[in-house]
Amino acid sequence: MSSKSELGYLALAILIAIPFTAAAVLCLAFLDENMITIGQGISSIEIIDWSALRVEGAARWPELAGMVIGQILLMVFIYLRSRPAAEEA
Repeated sequence: MSSKSELGYLALAILIAIPFTAAAVLCLAFLDENMITIGQGISSIEIIDWSALRVEGAARWPELAGMVIGQILLMVFIYLRSRPAAEEA
């Protein structure tokens, strides 16, 4: 590989790494500031309205089914695209 190509890959890696590093630092700062609130929310699981949650889940199952079917289709398309072409003789 030429050094110009390697430099391009390095620039791309840095270009991708900087925003993700910034996002990780921001997430860490958010978690640090709100850890007590998050812990209190998790510990209050006994006050969940399970019937409302069941109604919400029943209303949203088509979205979940669509996402699962879409992911399966994407995997099938990727598999079909990556298969070697059949030899025609």
